[in-house]
Amino acid sequence: EAKQFASKSYTVNIADNELIDLICREEKIDHVISSFSDNLFEKAVYISERNHLPCFCPADKVVYLRDKMLMKDMLKSLDIPTAKGQMLNMQEFSLEKIRVPFPFVLKPVAGWGSRGMKIVNNADELMSEIEKVKENSSAFSQLMLESINTGYEINVMSWIKDDNVYLLEFGDRETSGKTDSKLPYLSREVFPTIFYEELEAKIKNYLYKIAKYIGILEGPLSMQFFYSDGDLTVGEVAGRFFGLGQGIVPIINGIDLNELLINMLYFPEDNNKILKNVEKNKDHCSIAIYIKSKKGIVRDYGNLHQFRPV
Repeated sequence: EAKQFASKSYTVNIADNELIDLICREEKIDHVISSFSDNLFEKAVYISERNHLPCFCPADKVVYLRDKMLMKDMLKSLDIPTAKGQMLNMQEFSLEKIRVPFPFVLKPVAGWGSRGMKIVNNADELMSEIEKVKENSSAFSQLMLESINTGYEINVMSWIKDDNVYLLEFGDRETSGKTDSKLPYLSREVFPTIFYEELEAKIKNYLYKIAKYIGILEGPLSMQFFYSDGDLTVGEVAGRFFGLGQGIVPIINGIDLNELLINMLYFPEDNNKILKNVEKNKDHCSIAIYIKSKKGIVRDYGNLHQFRPV
């Protein structure tokens, strides 16, 4: 989509540092934007550092938003509750060293989204799944075990600016069925969350503390957490927008996330106007419905127009 607006575009391997840096020099690039993928967010931070370009996230702190265990250490140091977890060192692996009770989630240390995640119910499943999960992680010698959360799953996307936290999206994630990885898939998101009034102040405080720790003065900061019987447990934090948020945020509050990103670089004062009334529509209900089909099965989506009146 960005290529429609760009004056020039390249199709290159984002991991080819030498070529990327050459393009930055030859095109006299002054900023790098990427905010809908953990992997590209991380790459954008390091591209900016190598080429002495400004970036909203300091390069020496990006690891706290990408490495699952360092993220947990950060949250604990900030007194923010997080799920119990354990690093699994493949070179010294033995079942006797596992402290997290079955069932648990097996995660790549530096993965993103739900890629490579597996629910493991017993020791036999663990042994058969380890090699598969390792293929999805850049930290091949380590994996993470994490206790399963069963409460309400809630997503929040925010914008940090001038020591303020603006909630752009704060909704309940609802799931259906199970995929081959035994994880239920996202089928609906409802905005705002039914816990908005109850959790707004606490979530803003958590995001504020994380932004201060990382050193984010202005930019996106998102969080996924679980809530049950008054207990809140943070799953993950991301220095980006959630990929699906680009479509739903304009419906929730009329904000174009790409405009926020561009303004951050070139017209920061314009973001003050945009964010001024960002939460005025928190009483307006919006619902995102995600329709999925199984691999190899073609379904007829011809009646989707019936959703429009809804």
